[in-house]
Amino acid sequence: MLKRLTLSLAVLVLSTGLAPGPAHASPETAEYWGVQAQKLYKVTAQLLSDLNTGRTDGLEEDYLDGLADFSVTAGRLAVWVDTSGGAKDFGCIYRGMAEEAELQLDALETASDKTEAHTALTRIATMLDDAQSIAVASAHAARSGISTAPTGHCPASAIPLDKYLSAGS
Repeated sequence: MLKRLTLSLAVLVLSTGLAPGPAHASPETAEYWGVQAQKLYKVTAQLLSDLNTGRTDGLEEDYLDGLADFSVTAGRLAVWVDTSGGAKDFGCIYRGMAEEAELQLDALETASDKTEAHTALTRIATMLDDAQSIAVASAHAARSGISTAPTGHCPASAIPLDKYLSAGS
């Protein structure tokens, strides 16, 4: 899992020519992330449909890499929001989605049966659906200078989930 995220980050850096730091995230990055979520959502919905009808050809590497890139970009957006004085709730949401994408990608790759795969894909689809709205809202908030999100309180945690996962292994 960590190898896939590292590879995704390397491809992102090489393809954009940019370092992945928060200074390079922007409202446009949030919008790109939302479009990415929309495309991944469509593929996820098709995978769920195929799984439900018994037509499974396995997972495409492009799909798995796309989810890893989605997670990396969400992490960048979280740091960007936190360091730019943006709405704290959006930073928390981005961090949560980065962590959830990692968890569900791992669950999907290690699923031992149809039920486990279905559960992971359902959680991924739900997250990707939410991500589309979050992307639009956070880009709008950044452009308009709004420093609070309308969703309420979400405590921030800058500690990567991988530290907790590797501690139990």
